[in-house]
Amino acid sequence: MPAPTVDEVNPIGAGDAFASGLGAGLELGEPLERATVRAVASGSSSVTRPLAGEVDPALVAALMERVAPQPA
Repeated sequence: MPAPTVDEVNPIGAGDAFASGLGAGLELGEPLERATVRAVASGSSSVTRPLAGEVDPALVAALMERVAPQPA
């Protein structure tokens, strides 16, 4: 699933943010595909912030609209 294009500030912690987004989505009861969309958006949001692993929930929500699962 491709990540949306964002302006990178600090890539450190993007993987942790991805994992947190996946866990949050699954905890919310989202199907795996939707939780993965949340994970990709969380990791993408993270790289736009100056602090490692920091995410902006409003940006995650906006980025989720731009992440499109690819057909199998």
